[in-house]
Amino acid sequence: MGESGIDVKLSEKAREEFPYAVEAKAYKRIALFQWWKQTVDNAKKEELKPLLVFKQDRAKPLVALELEEFVEVLKDAMDWRRRG
Repeated sequence: MGESGIDVKLSEKAREEFPYAVEAKAYKRIALFQWWKQTVDNAKKEELKPLLVFKQDRAKPLVALELEEFVEVLKDAMDWRRRG
């Protein structure tokens, strides 16, 4: 059994730039809602935003985050591209 809590430990400076609590899962069967609950619980403890990276056997990894956060990421990317 691994260490409890978030899977990617970040320095305080890194948290300022990347404010996400990353939970990573790789299994034969996907238990998305169970994993998401764990991700949210761990993010709350760390005062970060939840981000789940998951992968099923022989499949590409996927990312899950709250819709509102996804929209904010898109807006930031579009702003960054315009400034580019």
